[in-house]
Amino acid sequence: TMFTSPTLTVSLSAIVANWQTLRAQFTGDECAAVVKADAYGLGAVPVAQALADAGCHTFFVATLEEGIELREALPDVRILVFHGVLSGEEFAFVAHRLIPVLNSTAQIDRWKPVAAEHVHAVSALHIDTAMARLGLQPREFASLIKHHPNLLAECRVGLVMSHLACAPEAQHPLNAEQLALFTDALKLAPGIPASLCNSGGIYLPKEFHHHLAR
Repeated sequence: TMFTSPTLTVSLSAIVANWQTLRAQFTGDECAAVVKADAYGLGAVPVAQALADAGCHTFFVATLEEGIELREALPDVRILVFHGVLSGEEFAFVAHRLIPVLNSTAQIDRWKPVAAEHVHAVSALHIDTAMARLGLQPREFASLIKHHPNLLAECRVGLVMSHLACAPEAQHPLNAEQLALFTDALKLAPGIPASLCNSGGIYLPKEFHHHLAR
């Protein structure tokens, strides 16, 4: 018996149009694209190339390996890695100009000497305001800054981010709770761009928007 395998047809123009719609709705500075897990199975490199051609300059992936693959295809864009820098990955992040999202004190400690040595070794910092997946707890972050006031500069943190858990439900009370926690955290990181919005968050009120959407 012959089995036919399913075929997935990907419209890059539709993906670009979706990104342009979100960018038009977003009131902040930049609408980035998340292309982790091979752009959710759609093909990270062709999707990212199409978005870069349309003007997208910042991309998020999950792992170092995904970042290296994307960097080979797109030498001039900004690439951030959600899982951060794991033990032994430091040199690869520097060599491929990838930006780790620092999710723990261990990752911060790992990145600090790298940032001290390499002027382009910037990072992002993740505050967990409710998702309970990745990131520093707000109290943990506040304590770190209290005891290490120069921490953000020492890690060359260029973005402070968190992730909305219930953004598609505009009236969900957790949205306001997360915004309040994130706003408090940002007071400890003055002048550093911030990112809270995912796609759903772009359709929440302007105070959720900050600098970068993902």
